Amino acid sequence: MNQFQSIREGYEEMGHQQYYQQHGSNYQNPHEHKIKQLLLIALTEWKPKLTKVLDLACGSGEITLMLQSLGVKNIVAIDPYTMLAFKKRTGQECLPISFEQIADGQIQDHQYSLIICSYAMHLADDSLLPGLCIQLAMISKHMIILSPHKRPIIKWGWNQNHEIIKDKIHARFYTSTYL
Repeated sequence: MNQFQSIREGYEEMGHQQYYQQHGSNYQNPHEHKIKQLLLIALTEWKPKLTKVLDLACGSGEITLMLQSLGVKNIVAIDPYTMLAFKKRTGQECLPISFEQIADGQIQDHQYSLIICSYAMHLADDSLLPGLCIQLAMISKHMIILSPHKRPIIKWGWNQNHEIIKDKIHARFYTSTYL
């Protein structure tokens, strides 16, 4: 059982990577309801193609489950820390690939119509962001990032087209400068 009152408290005491290594199997985003509402608004307004979606840092599957409820069938989930929580909740497997591995080119041979990253990319180390963003921009034309604040600031490989802020959650829509 998680000994922390909040995920933020766990981050402060352990750091986010250590927190997820120890508690990832029981992870569930406490803001899930608000995230789903905002993502539905964003998808309706921005109308990205949902032919093959990458659920990046998929957590316990909140984005995958929402997309499935909308009829999206081709979803690939990635998260090295919450694989057990994802499997428990969705009954599906996710790939144990980290931001560092993506920045090193591990998924460069794949293509997606859309990448969605919810409540995770703002945790990536600033030194990792350029390589991570460039690699992602080479595998998808569009990306949506959901974040509890203004971070991450994306400067590499992407142009920000739109932003919606609701209940202190930011949804940003990006277009790749490579594809």
